[in-house]
Amino acid sequence: MTRLVALYPRTWRDRYEDEFLALLSERPPDPLDRIDIVRGAIDARLNPQVCPRLSPKPLEPLPYNGPWSIRRAGILTLIGGLIWLATMGIAVNGPIVRDGLHAYRDVGAAMATFLLSVALLLVGLWAVAATVPSTSRVARTAALIAGLAGMLWAFAPWMVVFGAVMCLGLAILAIEASRTGRWRRSDAAILVAGIAAAVAVAAAAVAGIKPPVSEPDVQFVALLMLAPLWFATAHALLRPAIPVAEPARDPSTA
Repeated sequence: MTRLVALYPRTWRDRYEDEFLALLSERPPDPLDRIDIVRGAIDARLNPQVCPRLSPKPLEPLPYNGPWSIRRAGILTLIGGLIWLATMGIAVNGPIVRDGLHAYRDVGAAMATFLLSVALLLVGLWAVAATVPSTSRVARTAALIAGLAGMLWAFAPWMVVFGAVMCLGLAILAIEASRTGRWRRSDAAILVAGIAAAVAVAAAAVAGIKPPVSEPDVQFVALLMLAPLWFATAHALLRPAIPVAEPARDPSTA
């Protein structure tokens, strides 16, 4: 643990090291905690004038009226990401079908997992939308449109335009969540970078740049680049920058 603490600047360690080490000894950090510690060290070095205290006044949990708890939505989104990776594996191993001069892979075996993975991403999308401020009308509208487009894309994967609209809406939502402090900037950046990488692969294929894979598999490389949508969203829900309250429950149903 002292190696992690050593990442912080000297002024920070002189003031907080003993308390920080005591806190770590009481609750040993898991891998996600270690990542957060490294992020905090980078932030402390980039913004030395803002020196966060280890025991600040607890933040008031954000109001949340979603149908699932934030953690449950994050877990479901994470599972969706793993299913997405499995879907790409199934699709890229499908048999090649030749139609005249063109060849394509038969991805019928991956349709069910494709639908399930996109559906689980929409669970995360709706959970994020439930945490953004009510004044963020553009982000909430983008989330609604992205949800509708995502449902259509889940049932019709060949309609790429629906997938593009879903990705754009989720990017707008992530940027707004980052701007309002709901998400860490790194999570939003990873999500947007994944979309940008998928667009770059698709654009290169359209431009005639020969990729290091066979022609029928280029689309799956582009789709694989979208995996950060699931994992960045899941991380933002499981490790929110601001605590989120549990869903409000109707006492009459308790």
